[in-house]
Amino acid sequence: MPKPWFRLYRSMVDNAKAQALRPDLFKAWINILCCTDDEGNVPPIDVLCFKLRRTQPVVAKYISELSTLGFIVDNRAHDWSEHQYKSDVSTDRVKRFRERSTQRFSNADGNVPDTDTDSEEEKKRKVQKKKSAAQSRSATAQRWPSDAVVPDEWIADGLDARARNALPALDLRPEAEAFANYWASKSGKDATKLDWKRTWLNWCLNAKGKPHGTAKPTQLEQLAGIIRDDRGFDD
Repeated sequence: MPKPWFRLYRSMVDNAKAQALRPDLFKAWINILCCTDDEGNVPPIDVLCFKLRRTQPVVAKYISELSTLGFIVDNRAHDWSEHQYKSDVSTDRVKRFRERSTQRFSNADGNVPDTDTDSEEEKKRKVQKKKSAAQSRSATAQRWPSDAVVPDEWIADGLDARARNALPALDLRPEAEAFANYWASKSGKDATKLDWKRTWLNWCLNAKGKPHGTAKPTQLEQLAGIIRDDRGFDD
């Protein structure tokens, strides 16, 4: 029976966002990826404590920090579906290999069939992405809803965009609130946009907010500190 696995790209060594993690948090992130299921969902904290061989306060701190930095979004590894294609499933590759082998030996004229690669699924995905982009451009420009908030996934994408452009990491949560308030109150022809996510990403690239690490500790971080102090756990 094949063992479960996931893709880890060589380009990670050049990823500013990942390389900015301190050594123990980087190791924890890789180990947490090893603990996720096939959909990238992070298991419960008690399961992580056992697999990582760490105490609950330590693991809670890891989860909180990785969530704040955008590596974990809604208890799921960020951009899992974009990096882990369906073609990576071992049984699918074995099935295609058997089909190619059968066709090769059954061809009376000796023609060799086209080689199927894992990039086929990726090509289909890119075509669909282009179609979606075209549909988005043809859509009617809309205003930012007065009760809308910037999703956590967009905040993580904003961090990625800043990292790709070699910009310093910022706490984008205040920026998200400012973005929503600004566009909800703006009027006139400039208040409508075709692609609000792209507008948000441009906002992130121009943001001059507080550097990451100066924000008020989250409730989870505060709880982890209280537990650590009460029980006397060491990291």
